[in-house]
Amino acid sequence: MSGQHRDDREIRRSLQSCYNEPQCWKTRQECKMQTCSKCKVAIYCSTACQKTNWPVHKRMCSTIQSERDALRTADLEMILQRAATRGPAPTLLPAQLGDEFCDFMRHFHYYLFTGALNCFRVAPGRSDVAGWDTDCFFVILKRRPTGSFPPRTPTWARFRLEVACRREWACVRGYTRELPSYTEFAESRIALLEQVKQQDRDGAVLVIWIAMICYDLNTMIQAPLMKFVSPHVIRNEANVVPGAPDPEEWLMNIVQSFTAAASR
Repeated sequence: MSGQHRDDREIRRSLQSCYNEPQCWKTRQECKMQTCSKCKVAIYCSTACQKTNWPVHKRMCSTIQSERDALRTADLEMILQRAATRGPAPTLLPAQLGDEFCDFMRHFHYYLFTGALNCFRVAPGRSDVAGWDTDCFFVILKRRPTGSFPPRTPTWARFRLEVACRREWACVRGYTRELPSYTEFAESRIALLEQVKQQDRDGAVLVIWIAMICYDLNTMIQAPLMKFVSPHVIRNEANVVPGAPDPEEWLMNIVQSFTAAASR
């Protein structure tokens, strides 16, 4: 595999930082992290940071737990409906789709944030970024139809990246206005922006908004991701390899090459 597509564990660990941002900048490179026992998503460098961040994290934590409960309920309803009509057993359940989506996010986490960060660079190779406070990195995924890939295809490789681009917040608001958690997320984003400005931190608050479409279940899952990126990461950790195409094309090539190889 080429250097451009190298799965560099240390670089990925440098982007996995304590959720108590922007007060704490520690990453997995520096210390062992502990995971929130409720949502299984947020990570912290210490119990002290976790307690400090709880007033901010509790909304997201509750939302993630509610979404998981809703998926389990949808699974049961689908199974009972098929049984009542004596129809064939479902080949894909909502909770299974959610797990596949989470696997995709875990596998491509580093590449998503690298592509997003480089979209906001003033110029390739430059250490300064701009526009991250007004725009976001917008991604559309489509789950490949069941039967169009080999049965043993890894769960993270069952998606096709359709769109990856920088987009104004106004466009995202129009696209996601019916998402129940949007208001809470928008408020959290504004609060984090204010914290960064008040502390005069020379970093960036990146937002990646992912919309995953699944035609098998006629549904869409939306996942807003927000991360404070320190100046150190901006300068050293996320430069697209010189000579590579633009960040959007780079990310789409990465996903396509990995998923194609895994589907053979």
